[in-house]
Amino acid sequence: MISAITLSTRDMPPDFRPFLWNILGFQEAYAIRMFLGDKKRILVLGETSGRDTYFLRSQGKDVVAVDIALSTPIQPLVVADVTRPLPFPTGYFDGVVMSEILEHLLEDLQALREVRRVLADDGVLTVSVPFYHEWPGVHLRLHSPSTICALLERSGFVVDDLIERGAWLDWHQPIQLLCTVLYQAGRLL
Repeated sequence: MISAITLSTRDMPPDFRPFLWNILGFQEAYAIRMFLGDKKRILVLGETSGRDTYFLRSQGKDVVAVDIALSTPIQPLVVADVTRPLPFPTGYFDGVVMSEILEHLLEDLQALREVRRVLADDGVLTVSVPFYHEWPGVHLRLHSPSTICALLERSGFVVDDLIERGAWLDWHQPIQLLCTVLYQAGRLL
């Protein structure tokens, strides 16, 4: 089976486009899109790069981006702390994206409970965390497949699917570099 996906870069800031024009960035954004399925109203938390917000908007999703700081290029942006009550009604969103956030939070259980509150009963939460990756001073939690599942279940979620992606093989970096060079060359021409 062959599947295709088209991107509308018309509404994306030029500085953002490289986040999707590399293998790893597109792979992650596409996986999130596939998990969300037909969910329409999406909350993207901790969106510093804009990758997920702009990609999901290009796919016709109604996306609200939330971050704790104004340092992101996304507009509009709701500035809020996910470990505190979010400014949305209960059950407001069909889907929530938390990509590479939970390992940075001291109050991760509180954050997931707040996400559960704003997510519809038939909603979908997509979570991405690095497994067994410690970054001193930045990562406050070290997760494994069993610890992330336990955390999600403790906060009221049912884990339907878990994908563990292994480390990229050595050949990935040259291919990504080639794709990035070709993209940048195309922009110059």
